[in-house]
Order: sequence, then C-alpha cells, then structure tokens
Amino acid sequence: MQGYGMIAAIYCRADNADQVAVDGQKQKLRAYALDKGYDNVAVYIDNGYSGIRFERPAFIEMTKCIDAGIIGTVIVQNISRISRDSIGFRKWEADMRVRGVRFISVNDLHDSDKDDIMRDILSRIDSILG
Repeated sequence: MQGYGMIAAIYCRADNADQVAVDGQKQKLRAYALDKGYDNVAVYIDNGYSGIRFERPAFIEMTKCIDAGIIGTVIVQNISRISRDSIGFRKWEADMRVRGVRFISVNDLHDSDKDDIMRDILSRIDSILG
C-alpha cells in the first residue's frame, strides 16, 4: 500500500469559506483513510480559496512535502478539490504519477493506481460546472 514512513495527505478545500463543508470533507476522508489502512495522515485545508488556481497556502505546503518525498498518497473528496481546470488537473496528476504519488478521489471513485477513463469525463464536468 503506502511506502514505509510515507504520509497520506488529506486535502480539503472550499472556495466560499464554508467551515461546515471543510469539516465534512475532513471527517469523511479521515474515515476513508482509516478504513483503507492509512494510519499516518496529514490534513491540509484551504478554506476560502478557489480551485481555479494552484496558489493556495495549504496546497503549496502539501506540494513542498511531496517534493521532499514525505507524502506518498493524496486523498481528496473529489477531483475539483485539487483543481476546477481540467487541463491543470491532468498536468498535476501526471506530475504526481511521475513522482510515484498515488492520487485518490473518493467521491469520483478514482485511484491513480488503476486505469480510469472516468477521470477525464468527471474533470471536464467539474470545470464546466465550476
């Protein structure tokens, strides 16, 4: 599953500073991580930040930990928490694959360790609805 000593990052985001939404994401994702055997988790929260841009404080902090080789898995509620831009998301996910970082989107039933054509469809829908 997860590399020895590697952290699973739980990333939560709401663009309208909705603490209830962020707390709900965090609770659901912690339960998911525990159920899947991830016992070493770190939570990153950007509350009140748009998903259009990647310049978000917690996202940047999480990226630094990925760069340092500390994080082996990123878990989100849905793809749009990472980005509402389908092209930006695909680039980000491709970068994570190159780095050996697993990406899981719980609601989208997406796991980068598995082939998933739905990723592109859902990412495009999120960017249209965004």
